[in-house]
Amino acid sequence: MQQKSALAESLRTRLRRDLAVVHERLDQAISRLDLTARADYGVFLVLHRQAFGGLTAPGAATAPDLADTLAALDLDIAALGLRPTEDRDAMEVAGLALDYVFLGSRLGTKVLRRHWQAALDPVVRGAGAYFALPPRKDGWSTLLQDLAARPANGTEADRIVTDAGRIFARFEDTYQAVLA
Repeated sequence: MQQKSALAESLRTRLRRDLAVVHERLDQAISRLDLTARADYGVFLVLHRQAFGGLTAPGAATAPDLADTLAALDLDIAALGLRPTEDRDAMEVAGLALDYVFLGSRLGTKVLRRHWQAALDPVVRGAGAYFALPPRKDGWSTLLQDLAARPANGTEADRIVTDAGRIFARFEDTYQAVLA
């Protein structure tokens, strides 16, 4: 009976399960940043710019959104008076892995935007291009439906899970580097 339920597991369920620990660790790290303070907001922006920069994902539905996001992050980093960041080493990942992490990140941005909006510092408030990006209509729900229809096991599933994990690890490594 156990084998049958394992076969019925979807890629959506596997991603959530296999990446829960690293995802939670990253969420906790980011939530410690005070987005109303210039220094912490700068860390947040540089973290996202460096971690997403250099990622390529053939077939990713979010590729145009990622380009817009990187441009918005560059504007905000400049508005804070910080040096422009360079892309990290190039990393090619599965398109669905990038979609999963990127769209999940955009969901989290909705919550973080409220914290940033509480900033009294006009420089912080003036660096709002990232938070002004429009949400992808139905992007997350469409992705979840696609992942739910895919098997949790196999070469493609393994690559998507591994690559999503690599992106999360890239964020963790970048976070530590930016803080240093």
